[in-house]
Amino acid sequence: MKRVIPFIVFLTIIGSVVGYWYYAPLETFNKIQTGLKEGDRFLLEEAIDFERLRANLKTQLKSQMMRKLMEDEGGEQNQFAVLGAAFGVKLADTLVDSFVTPEALISIYKENGEEGIDDTNITIRNRGIDRVIATVTDKDGEKVDIVLERYGVGYRVVNVLLPEDASEKLQSEMEEVPE
Repeated sequence: MKRVIPFIVFLTIIGSVVGYWYYAPLETFNKIQTGLKEGDRFLLEEAIDFERLRANLKTQLKSQMMRKLMEDEGGEQNQFAVLGAAFGVKLADTLVDSFVTPEALISIYKENGEEGIDDTNITIRNRGIDRVIATVTDKDGEKVDIVLERYGVGYRVVNVLLPEDASEKLQSEMEEVPE
């Protein structure tokens, strides 16, 4: 009996650590969902590192725009195309700064309602001890990879890996906006 109790305690501790390691990222998504539903910007700030997220999104958009520019020009740089790309990069920076904030996310959520937020499927892939990549699939089958990193005892969203055509979609949506 004296040997069984420490063994049971050991198994309980190991089970708790493994359970926490798997479910902590899901708790982050639960915080985001609750923060959006309740309009709680502090809960969103607890679950999302907005500064790093904005910086990572800007880097991805800039790289996609420059890659697209080089493909369109066949490697030759047109002065007007470079000028247009410079304006596009500045516009992308402004849009990311404007829309990747707790207030903007809450506003977008309220405008669109709860449509689709409960119809998502989240697949977690651990990348080491303190990094997780979550693939979120919506009801239409669209997939987005979200990078979370350990922050204290929980996780925070630090990056959203954009699809290859994200800058093209952004550009076409900007062209559709009525003046």
